[in-house]
Amino acid sequence: MSIPPCAGVHADDWFPDRKQRDWRDTANRAISVCRSCPLRVSCAVQALERGEHEGIWAGVLMMPKVTARKDELNALYRVVGDPARLAKLHGCSA
Repeated sequence: MSIPPCAGVHADDWFPDRKQRDWRDTANRAISVCRSCPLRVSCAVQALERGEHEGIWAGVLMMPKVTARKDELNALYRVVGDPARLAKLHGCSA
């Protein structure tokens, strides 16, 4: 298995501090790493399974607020794609 591109990114970049002036730049740098990651779908699935509420997962910035939660979850589901693909990742037949 290859090392994912995110392994070379500082851990704090995946959880940008919104109190910092440059937090959006930090988030965008981390998100750009996700765009070409071969494990992006797997990352999205794991974030959905664990119910992540904060951080960057599969290129989606999860904000710790209720109002944007639906949009963020929908973005993760778009990364995963169709239900059959999700079932295949879990070793199920669709």
